[in-house]
Amino acid sequence: FIYLVPIAVGAVTVFLAERTARRSWRYYVWAPVTANTLFVLAILLGQLRNLPLACPFRISWWAVSFPIAASSVAALRFATAEPALVNDLIAAALLALATLIIGWLLVFTLMDLRRVGLRALST
Repeated sequence: FIYLVPIAVGAVTVFLAERTARRSWRYYVWAPVTANTLFVLAILLGQLRNLPLACPFRISWWAVSFPIAASSVAALRFATAEPALVNDLIAAALLALATLIIGWLLVFTLMDLRRVGLRALST
């Protein structure tokens, strides 16, 4: 049943919008997607803080970058389709977060490649 929560959040997003915003077909497409993405992202970010404690840095940590990058793309598309300050701020914040995390992953990958080599990072 927990999997129904993101769908419900998307539906509520559509129904609680201003009447003028609800007339746009883009809103019906991107509002639920963006709301669901932000919901899942909030859960993933909560778990991300435990990653360094759970396992040492490996190449597989790059898997963390995909949901964050996908979230920023969804938010950017929604902000383009429905211009508003709050949409722009969310999109900019997610893009900055994705950039920081990908940069951090790049730095740690290069440092560990130099220190222990690719074989040690991939095992």
